[in-house]
Amino acid sequence: MRRQIYRSMPANTAGIGQFAVWLGCVALLAGCAGGMSRAGGMQLAGCPVNASRSVDPAEGSTRSAEEQIIVDCELPGIQYEIGDGIFYTSPPRPARTSVWQCRVGGGKQMTFDAANLQKVENVWKGCAEAGDKIAQTYLGEFYERVADYANAAIWYRKAAEQDYPRAQANLGFLLAKGLGVAKDPAASDEWYRKASGLPAHAAAANDSALVSQLRAALARANQLLDQAQAGLKQQLAEKQALSVQIKPPPAQPDPAEQQRNRQLQKRIAELEQKAQADQDRIAKLQTQIAQTKTELRGQGVESETTASAPVGRYFALVIGIDDYTAMNRLQTPVNDAKAVAELLQSKFGFASVTLLLNQQATRVQIWHALIGLRQQLTENDNLLIYFAGHGQKEDREGFWLPVDADKPPHKYTWISDYEIAVNTAWQDMRARHVLIVADSCFSGTIRNTGLVSAAQPTVTAGQPRTIIELKSSSISRKFLTSGGDEPVLDKGRGNHSVFAAAFIDFLKNYNKPEPLSADTIYGQIEAAVYDQSSRLGHPQRPLYGPIQGAGDADGQFYFRPSLRTAENRALAGSGRY
Repeated sequence: MRRQIYRSMPANTAGIGQFAVWLGCVALLAGCAGGMSRAGGMQLAGCPVNASRSVDPAEGSTRSAEEQIIVDCELPGIQYEIGDGIFYTSPPRPARTSVWQCRVGGGKQMTFDAANLQKVENVWKGCAEAGDKIAQTYLGEFYERVADYANAAIWYRKAAEQDYPRAQANLGFLLAKGLGVAKDPAASDEWYRKASGLPAHAAAANDSALVSQLRAALARANQLLDQAQAGLKQQLAEKQALSVQIKPPPAQPDPAEQQRNRQLQKRIAELEQKAQADQDRIAKLQTQIAQTKTELRGQGVESETTASAPVGRYFALVIGIDDYTAMNRLQTPVNDAKAVAELLQSKFGFASVTLLLNQQATRVQIWHALIGLRQQLTENDNLLIYFAGHGQKEDREGFWLPVDADKPPHKYTWISDYEIAVNTAWQDMRARHVLIVADSCFSGTIRNTGLVSAAQPTVTAGQPRTIIELKSSSISRKFLTSGGDEPVLDKGRGNHSVFAAAFIDFLKNYNKPEPLSADTIYGQIEAAVYDQSSRLGHPQRPLYGPIQGAGDADGQFYFRPSLRTAENRALAGSGRY
């Protein structure tokens, strides 16, 4: 929370028990279509309970927003007759389902924290070991949340090999970053493609020797290009951080301060030389890549392309709270939210923008809006969620505070990062792309890991659409936060916070016809926010990356200026642009 200036079942079951575990995982699906009811019904793949045991999922539309929130639930075991007069009660069964389905099924909600990991592990592991791909994926996600990447990779791979897209995307991320497994960009790319339903890279078995050499050279050049771009970004960030530490000469010379400034200036000069070398290297590699692609085309090998996916409609939920019932009043969130909402509608042609300000942004109303979107969005649509207000952290978990939030430690009135991630995950909210922008204290806790997403591939001149179409076809679940695991400023420039001012200005001044990626926005405003906040005495650095466990498959959220016309907004109703 910010101050006045801040925003602020056993694992090894044998014989009859093992059989009952399997039976509890798969036999309860009779009479159920499977999947998630848009009205908040149960997830019926793998381990979850038969919905006919409780209530028809279609009745979820009559339930309150709070009752339709997706949660992890432990359901009681079921008694089976497995012989003449022989009965067995299965262990408790895990499910990811709505609150009301959990209640009517006689279950209890499971909350995640590090101390609770053993219980969570025991609950999901029985079904995971019995081969249920969804249980395997959930178990992998719990391991990942506590940085046990080796076990996460094991369970993701088991589910991925059963063609479960969410596990394939999660495994792709670990392979890309080298977390718990050896870093393997090629394998990562293939798992991402499988998760997105894209065709695998064409086999090179019939390639000539020259084509094989050119393919290898192209792959190597792309790998070196990614490394050079990552190095350049790191050097520029370090230079920016060091520059703000240089102090102007004092009235009375201070030898220690002078020596410190000289050391900082020397390091900055070194970084500038390295950055220039990387920039030259990047230019040469881009030329090399373009030439190699030309040679491949000369051998009859066309650049791989992907059929364009429908752009879909654009929706936004924008929340701004400064007048809290039980918290300190903030200065800028309402102004920030209004400005963002206006830009999304006027410049980027969002088909629907829901704006919740102050007393409209209660916990119930926020969930009501999210559940409504979950029922409305289709698999080609795009959703932006923007939150500006108080944030809080308890243990290892971050929270958004609605206007009616109680003071700590009464977190039952708050909205956790985990709840947001679960309820915007691919299998529960069928939008292709979701971007969550949070300007609140401790908002960076949503990242789960400290890693930003992989750099977007470079596109050579004359092929500006290829990567955009590929990224648009893939699922994305990304976050952009105003800071990390710390308080952030509620002031900055004019009537906006330091983060909102940079975010709004960049969107407002973007004047190119090409779609604008969230990657680009982050790259452009990160240094500006850090510099401005440092000058105000409280440095904060924005974070950006995939929301782990939410189904991100290395896709990209794009803002599209060409949608700003009335004609394009009208086309939104037809589901195409």
